[in-house]
Amino acid sequence: MYSIGNSYILDNFSFESGKSNITDSNNIDLLALVSFIYDNPNTDIEIGGYTDNSGIKEKNDTISQLRALSIYNYLLKKEIDPARLTHVGYGQRSPIAPNHQKWGRDKNRRIEIKITSI
Repeated sequence: MYSIGNSYILDNFSFESGKSNITDSNNIDLLALVSFIYDNPNTDIEIGGYTDNSGIKEKNDTISQLRALSIYNYLLKKEIDPARLTHVGYGQRSPIAPNHQKWGRDKNRRIEIKITSI
């Protein structure tokens, strides 16, 4: 069950290194997120964008912000009320996998959805 403060990773959605654009708007995780928001009209979320540790920290901060913004804009196109959404870029902070291996860097380039109110 979803609860305030919990975060959920869009496991089947990822970004290319250095990129922030959504290439698969029919991604199963994105569609499930839209359904969840529609089905829970009193729930607000924070969209958190992350990067791996490749490159310059300041650039990673910007890329992570753009990643979160791309999901935010996707949700707006699905007619989600913008008052229910916030977006934040966390850069390379809080990796969930080792950055010294490709599979880990791929996992660290992610979106996390945090429930901020129910």
